[in-house]
Amino acid sequence: MLEAINTITSVVALGFSIAATIYAIRIGKEQKRLTVLQIKAEETSQLDEKKAKLSISLTGGSPQGKLIIRNLGKASATNIRLKIVEGQIDIAKSDHEGIVRLDKISPSQEVEISSYLYLANNSQISMSVYWEDQFSDTNKDTVTLKP
Repeated sequence: MLEAINTITSVVALGFSIAATIYAIRIGKEQKRLTVLQIKAEETSQLDEKKAKLSISLTGGSPQGKLIIRNLGKASATNIRLKIVEGQIDIAKSDHEGIVRLDKISPSQEVEISSYLYLANNSQISMSVYWEDQFSDTNKDTVTLKP
């Protein structure tokens, strides 16, 4: 009788040991997965700290308005060039090629530029903006604006 109790106790202890080992392995795998996710999130955050994100909008109406360039990113944008792709618009500060050049826009900063729209046949204006930041020297975004 005592041997049967010892055998049952041993089997139960073995069962608990196996269950605890399986649980520990699952927890270890989950911990590794969470660590990988945390490392990826940190890397993404570090990359975002190096990126500028420029946004372009028009305010006011036709024919006179303001072109607003905002930096929504976390890094400064430098060597900014704004070029008209489609439509006609005269922009103050543009050079003889119709390109607006700005040296720098800091994070959360916006720049307003006076503009004069010509909307004879075009009901929209397409512009490409190029800039450099700490992440890349070749950033580009093309937007279509409807005044």
